[in-house]
Amino acid sequence: MDTGAALAEISKGFGVVCWRGRYTRSLWALVRCEDGWRLVEAASPPELVMAITHPNGWPWP
Repeated sequence: MDTGAALAEISKGFGVVCWRGRYTRSLWALVRCEDGWRLVEAASPPELVMAITHPNGWPWP
């Protein structure tokens, strides 16, 4: 599965907006956390899923 298809599946499955950074080449998602909304960054689709499911403790960015 290519990255675009994986991001579409993640976005649909978790109800979040996610994308691949044009310049950073990282994967990003805008998610709800304890303090409101937060951007999370990841290097791969599986890592992005972890970031989405654990946004409060995610170290990036």
